[in-house]
Amino acid sequence: MFNDDGFSDGNWTEPQSKSFEEIYGDLGGAQRELSDFTYPDPDEIPEPYVSKVPALIRRYIEYLDSRLASGQNFQQALGETPLPDHAFDDQIQRVRSRTLDFETAMRVWLFIQATGMSHREFADNSERSWFREMLGMEHAISHPTPGNAKRNRFDFELRRFLSQFGDEVVRTGHEYETHWRYITHHPDWEADGGDETRIDQDVIKEHASKRACELVFPYWKCGRSDFEHLCQLLYMGMVDASADKGPRRYQRNTGEGTASSRFRDIIKRYSEEDILEAFHQSVGSTISELQDADEDLFPADLRLALDETVSNYYGDPDPNERMAEVVHGMPKSHPSPFALKYGTITTTREQSLPIVLGLYRLTAKSDWGGETTHKHEIVEGLLDQAERYGNPEFLVADRAFDGYQVLAETINRDVEILTPLRKNKYQKYHCTYMAHKDIDVDVPTYILERTVDEKDWDFEPSVVKELYLPSTRENTRTAVFRTTNPWVAEDTVEEFVKQYSHRWQIESQYQVVRQEFWPDIRTHRYATRLFYFAFGCVMQNAWRVADYWTQMEMYGRFDPDERELRAGEFVDFASSYTED
Repeated sequence: MFNDDGFSDGNWTEPQSKSFEEIYGDLGGAQRELSDFTYPDPDEIPEPYVSKVPALIRRYIEYLDSRLASGQNFQQALGETPLPDHAFDDQIQRVRSRTLDFETAMRVWLFIQATGMSHREFADNSERSWFREMLGMEHAISHPTPGNAKRNRFDFELRRFLSQFGDEVVRTGHEYETHWRYITHHPDWEADGGDETRIDQDVIKEHASKRACELVFPYWKCGRSDFEHLCQLLYMGMVDASADKGPRRYQRNTGEGTASSRFRDIIKRYSEEDILEAFHQSVGSTISELQDADEDLFPADLRLALDETVSNYYGDPDPNERMAEVVHGMPKSHPSPFALKYGTITTTREQSLPIVLGLYRLTAKSDWGGETTHKHEIVEGLLDQAERYGNPEFLVADRAFDGYQVLAETINRDVEILTPLRKNKYQKYHCTYMAHKDIDVDVPTYILERTVDEKDWDFEPSVVKELYLPSTRENTRTAVFRTTNPWVAEDTVEEFVKQYSHRWQIESQYQVVRQEFWPDIRTHRYATRLFYFAFGCVMQNAWRVADYWTQMEMYGRFDPDERELRAGEFVDFASSYTED
């Protein structure tokens, strides 16, 4: 039976009340424990915390004051002032590798604060060798690095020290009436004709526009535009043509630009063969100018670096049959799920200019078709292109090219190669043996005989050396490289492996290509994407030549590690030519 409320009388039970102790427990025990609490002996009370920051500031300001009193330049005095990295803890000591060591990261942040320099300006200046030497930096950095160091590596006490110490540094500099703003030229260089370090902007503009119009623009023409070079189209049309957006730098000096439909029509006439032909014509013109100016800028014996450059592919979110075979699936850590890859080869001699000599199309095996381009095919294709301009004698590549087929290709061409190795079980055992015996450097030698034909590793017997030396990574004791140079010994191995660092410079070079010479495009057509990348590479080549002539005009000498003409300035000056 149910009552008027819909409940059955037979299933109804009246709830029973519970006491406070049953619900919350017996608190008497806790109260008794609290009543039994005894205060510590006054003699055992710890001393109140005293920050170490004020004492450190006084100590290091005295050192800086002594340097300024001796007449030293403010920037150099700040760069040579030691910092108390021992007094603070690096908050990310367990990371695998870092761009800056702890003391240098402190000095970079302090320098930015004391000079009022922006992070991007500091990153641009870090490309100068004398600037890095002044601050104890080994490599150039990108603009997010200082902010990441402060956020991830500096604790509260260190931030407090850098903030207060920076204020005292500026105050001390003003007391000596020193110019605390950062310097923009090499302290040992003097410009011709006085103390002024900058020449007329019209002269720099002339160098930029002349190189762009002589080394790049004349070779990019197609169909009905044979009589009309794409000087204006390539810069003014990039604003809104065949792209969702263009770089801001293209839009700043070029106004509205040309009709996007006309520009797209012209670009679509280019096949991959046309693009590579125009690319090599521009490269040949660049090399001819360098050799006419100074044979050391581009010697006949080529020392080369091979690299793979990635371009994000923002196409369909899911793989489908419409995707081209050149689209590569990327790991989850990559910004986009798909990307395009280009193989490139660049000169790397110390006193010469880094000139891009060749491009190679890379394909990937995937659900939407295509076959993966083998590494030895990339090496073969790029070395064939480099042989147009000289005799390749030395090649550096990353560990993706450590296979025996690549080794066979270089041996057959009599090209010396240096590449790091992905350690197999035998190399890992040898590293363990070296650690047990406390050996830092070892150079075992192997004789490679002709390998079995079914693997297509057909090469003449040759001497190959594996180079074991201390690693620059914190969590790795020993790094392993391979080379076909038979003369490397234990006392010269570290100096020899330094040549691999030139490949890192090439990677930063392609960052410049992406940032300054490469518009953000969303087209699915591979030839259009290849067009922009190839054009960006030849613009990079022309920029290097223009920077050479700018330095010669300013100082009468050339330093390949310096940049007097920035890539952005080159684009501005070259694009302003299209308005004249």
